[in-house]
Amino acid sequence: MQHGFAFTIHSIKQLKGYPNEVRVKLFQNFINYFKAGHDPSALPGKYKPDWEAKFVTSPMVQGFIDLAKEKNIHHYHFGYKMYEDGRDEKYPGNTSSGIIHNRIEEDGTETRHVIIEVCLKHPSPFKTPWNLYDDAALVEVAG
Repeated sequence: MQHGFAFTIHSIKQLKGYPNEVRVKLFQNFINYFKAGHDPSALPGKYKPDWEAKFVTSPMVQGFIDLAKEKNIHHYHFGYKMYEDGRDEKYPGNTSSGIIHNRIEEDGTETRHVIIEVCLKHPSPFKTPWNLYDDAALVEVAG
């Protein structure tokens, strides 16, 4: 299956406001892999479904899990500022402070990784951009 990517208006605005090194890391450790025709298993960073994140106990947890599954929301460690060895046996790959939140869309012939938010610090406890889940993909580039 072919992998491509897209940005939303929100993620493009974020990237424009960040230092150039953020864009370089995102392209180097995420986008360029798809442009080269690789699938996510080749990525250097950890790519994990949001519903698998460790949560603090909260009545909102099940609602979050259900919504993240329904919208197919993931996060990916894109190496900003640097990578560290990941220690997740189920989801291999390096970790970093910088993560992207994205929605994975599949249509049978292509899987599109839609970047909905770029975070420069991995939040703890884990947070997700609920209000951005349905943002339209604007700039598309096939792998």
